[in-house]
Amino acid sequence: MRWREALALGAFAAGLACCRPRVASAPTAFAAAAPAPVMGAKPPREHGLVATVTDGKRTVQTSVPTPNFTLDAAEALHPGVGPVFSATWTADLVVTAGTYQFFTSPKADDAGNPEMKIDGRMVGSEKLALEEGRHTFTLSYRRVAGPARLQVEWSSDLFGREPIPTAAFRPTGWTAQGQRWQQIDSGRALYDELGCRGCHQRASDDPHVENFYLITRRGRGPGLSRMGRRLTAGWVYAWLSKPRQHRNNTK
Repeated sequence: MRWREALALGAFAAGLACCRPRVASAPTAFAAAAPAPVMGAKPPREHGLVATVTDGKRTVQTSVPTPNFTLDAAEALHPGVGPVFSATWTADLVVTAGTYQFFTSPKADDAGNPEMKIDGRMVGSEKLALEEGRHTFTLSYRRVAGPARLQVEWSSDLFGREPIPTAAFRPTGWTAQGQRWQQIDSGRALYDELGCRGCHQRASDDPHVENFYLITRRGRGPGLSRMGRRLTAGWVYAWLSKPRQHRNNTK
């Protein structure tokens, strides 16, 4: 295993210790508290937004292509937080000069109360004249219990109403916390990709349901129940320390 993969899996293992299933409490504030940005730190994607999400117990920062989502009642915006959360998305919005309208669904006075700001100014559905270039974009949302959906759209004198494309956003506000969660999320992807769940189950895994079988059927390791009949402790230690000396194509 390459050192970057080992680092990501190690970070994910540490993240598992603090991400066990729990009943989430209501958020303590309308928007997620944004950690201080780190000089020189860059998010993993060139376009999109930085999302800071909190459930009142834990705060997660991640890079996303869009703020739009649809969640069932038990689903969360990120595995590290509970289903009741507050979130803030930050980015620079790059536009050509023109008159724009912005729309959120649900509307600002509906459940969830999304709030959008352009250049620090609260924005509703009124028309807004924007100069060419970058404008600061902030979106805040409070998720309440039950199914939830957020859709952010815009229109202008140049095009009709449509979702704001990922290419229009340049993420801002990335922090060391985001870098840490990036490692954890990379480890989570490797954990599934390399078939680790076939032998190392999470507390939330139910091996009796079909979905668990579909996730783990590829990359599952061999059965170990009779390995003691043909393996010695010395060979096992040697294999685990340098497996590719024994088989150069092993994972």
